Amino acid sequence: MVPAIVASFAFVTGYLFSFQCRSIQFPPIDGLANASPVQFGPWYALASGTKPGPGDYVIATNTCVSYSTYADPKLKTVRAFGIIAAIIGGLLTFALWLAPCLYVFTDSTWRCVALTFMLFVTLCQGLTFLLYNSSFCLDNPLLKSLGVAHLYSSECQWDEGSSTNAASVVLYFLTGVCMLVIGAPKRPVQGPAETQTVTYQKTTNPDGTSTVAEVAVVKGVAVPNPQKQEVTEEVPAKEDTV
Repeated sequence: MVPAIVASFAFVTGYLFSFQCRSIQFPPIDGLANASPVQFGPWYALASGTKPGPGDYVIATNTCVSYSTYADPKLKTVRAFGIIAAIIGGLLTFALWLAPCLYVFTDSTWRCVALTFMLFVTLCQGLTFLLYNSSFCLDNPLLKSLGVAHLYSSECQWDEGSSTNAASVVLYFLTGVCMLVIGAPKRPVQGPAETQTVTYQKTTNPDGTSTVAEVAVVKGVAVPNPQKQEVTEEVPAKEDTV
């Protein structure tokens, strides 16, 4: 159960980085203290707006919008690793939740899954940090196309999604460690069959029918498993007659 819980937190925190829009940010330059930073994720950018509210009020809205036309090769690599980590990590996490009920994992399979979490899934999730080495972080084409690049920092900075991604990498690794330490779930060993004495009481009804009710059950001793016994049969020797 512990590995499944840790893996679930790893999956959720990794998802917040890979498929949300607060992974990196571009803070405004000095002199724009009232301006909000521009935030991005590998797939989406955070767009702020307003919509009419009750009376004369307006409601501020924040939505994630796609910017797929601006993806460079490094950004596409980040997206690919994010998808792989989410699929493999999600399927294995689901299997961990079923493991205590179905007992489908042998010891060798359990170790293989643990190593997959520690090495493969952890590596894929960690490689999503290549976002910081992409042109989208160093020379954001979307800000240039909007004509506001001069109002924000030229390089991206750490945002809350990156913090969750770092946690996801650590948690995926810890999932594998917990699996190796705890071991595969084992089916409970069933005890031997036991004898029991059941007492019944027979009651004759006024209409002549009888009713039998269970009165008491007294458990006895365990019944040992039958053991094979070797039977040796002596065959009398035959005398040959001529």
